[in-house]
Amino acid sequence: MTKENRTEEQLNHSLWRELAPKIKWEKNSLVERNPRIDPKSIIPKSVTSEYPAGKMTIKISSMKNKRFKVYSYSDKETKTNTWGGQTYSYTRIHQSLKTYVDCSRVSSDVPTYASTGEMPHGSDFQKLDFVCKYAIEVLGW
Repeated sequence: MTKENRTEEQLNHSLWRELAPKIKWEKNSLVERNPRIDPKSIIPKSVTSEYPAGKMTIKISSMKNKRFKVYSYSDKETKTNTWGGQTYSYTRIHQSLKTYVDCSRVSSDVPTYASTGEMPHGSDFQKLDFVCKYAIEVLGW
């Protein structure tokens, strides 16, 4: 084993220890049947704004076309305002990044990524890339 391989393995192990508790999967039949996905990391189907804060949630968009999205949300803040005698509460997500991953390999030999939004503080593209590659491996795509 070369020094570069060992360093990459150490980096991947370090990233895995940091990111494993932050990876969530939205429930669907492919996710539920997959023995490599911890049932504790599966969340119920919901609107994306209700995905857990501070986590990276993977949502399968198309099993047939091998596409999924990774939603990265910063912490959420709930505010309450009073207007006209009524009290209103709302939740605000400070930073959110949605990454589309296409594993169909129709237009490229490798999976393609496209992101929109703002990278949450404390995260970076290396962590996002690691989560995307992990999901591709787990899904067998």
